Amino acid sequence: MQELTTRYETGERLRDAILTVMAGGHPRMCVAFLGPSWVEDLFKGVLPKNAKVICDLRMGATVRAALKAGGAPNNKRLRHLPDQEMHGKIYLSDKGAVVCSANASKAALSGSNRIEDGIYVTPGSDMYHDICQQFALRFKVAKQIDQPAVDHAPLFGPAGQLPSGLTLINALRQNASAFKGIYFVCSTEVVDKAIRDAADQKLAEEDKYVSEGNTSSTARHEHFSNWGILPAEWPALFFSVHRGPRGGIHLSKNDSSRFLEGVQGTDGREIEDVFVSRRLDWNAIGPAFGDLPRLASLRDCRDELKTIFPTEESFKFYEGKILTGDKFVAHLPKNEEE
Repeated sequence: MQELTTRYETGERLRDAILTVMAGGHPRMCVAFLGPSWVEDLFKGVLPKNAKVICDLRMGATVRAALKAGGAPNNKRLRHLPDQEMHGKIYLSDKGAVVCSANASKAALSGSNRIEDGIYVTPGSDMYHDICQQFALRFKVAKQIDQPAVDHAPLFGPAGQLPSGLTLINALRQNASAFKGIYFVCSTEVVDKAIRDAADQKLAEEDKYVSEGNTSSTARHEHFSNWGILPAEWPALFFSVHRGPRGGIHLSKNDSSRFLEGVQGTDGREIEDVFVSRRLDWNAIGPAFGDLPRLASLRDCRDELKTIFPTEESFKFYEGKILTGDKFVAHLPKNEEE
């Protein structure tokens, strides 16, 4: 009789399969979301020294406490993929593999409070070999979660969902904590066209920024020059709020930032360091943009900001700053109801 190589698991059986696998030798995890107590939940409070873990930091669900529980920033085996969102869930050891929907969180591993499904794969099978190989490839390109990554992680997990259709500022005022992991890059400087063109040429040569998922089919780039910060400190997801010299407001959702050092303009006159981000479709929602719901139209949200920032002086505090949602809204003028 042929040995069973895969088995469907759900509920408490799935939880038990994950715990059994994690108790094996050479434990490995590729799990999007690490809950604050994941080391306790999976390893009884002691993370094996040889455990290799890849998690996601781009979507803002893995909080700082979870990273510190895993030994960040000193654990070279605790890694993330800074240029990609990582939504997969793989648990792997010499006792087999589990590929499933369950994150490494107390709620997902409860076995009763949430429906989670997956498959268990026995060691030695062809499928097990493929899973091991894929993990090795991901771990090789993943980056250690260093101190800037820890500092950048949110203190608290995603808050309750906001209703759809709110303007940006109304949403912030109603629940700024729902914007965890999403920043506000506020600017007034216009990057010279020659620098923008040179940066875009360089990206095109590297074949980067291909539109996919919730991005617009005509996705364009945003350019930010000479900000004087480390590339690791630049936000993965952010709203760009730009007040132009004539008082106009430019607003966009952005992700997939790249840092280009020493870009020489196509006119050959200037050399600047440039952050280039991908402008998302305004209607990008869910995991594509921090799990925020759909906001009001871009025009309505932009008009709202024009009213709030009618003068150069009114925008002075924000100019050249990268702010969390709660800090952005905290310095806005009070509305009539407050």
